[in-house]
Amino acid sequence: MEEKTTRLLKPVPVHVLVRLAIVPLRPRVPLPPLPSEPNLADAGVRSGAKLECHVHADCTQRPGGRCVVMRSDPPASEVTGSHCAYNQCIGDEDCADNGVCMCGNVTNVCLPGNCRRDSDCGGNLFCSPNIDSCLNDIKGYFCQTASDECVRDSDCDHTKFQMRCVYDPSVSHWTCPRTSCVH
Repeated sequence: MEEKTTRLLKPVPVHVLVRLAIVPLRPRVPLPPLPSEPNLADAGVRSGAKLECHVHADCTQRPGGRCVVMRSDPPASEVTGSHCAYNQCIGDEDCADNGVCMCGNVTNVCLPGNCRRDSDCGGNLFCSPNIDSCLNDIKGYFCQTASDECVRDSDCDHTKFQMRCVYDPSVSHWTCPRTSCVH
């Protein structure tokens, strides 16, 4: 008879739960599924369009090449060109200077940073995503510091401008810059 064992999970410290509620988790870096093959035959190619590729198999300069098709705005949606796109990385170790490999919509990209995990920051400091104030895109991963002006967005004054707690490489800590997003 096979013996069953039960594995007890360790309790999660409160500071970790709070951090998870505030900071979105960085997705791990499996290769994204290959986007569907572009179909240029039925697409209506604009006269003079620069076509570097027609299918993913045309993109052979590096592994993981994808043929990306650009289209005009609807209603025409003509193909205006195509180009090959390649992964910058497969894992964090492929990125220089403590950069982090992030899955993209088409390819993986290396984001700048000074940490890849909390243990890179020392003490009780966290490695946090630096999120663009207007676009909500992750721009990199940086350690919290003792000089930080903020820890979370709510630490910033939101009365006149859209303000977000962001890492400022010019001063090497987290700040609340005044940002006005124009859409």
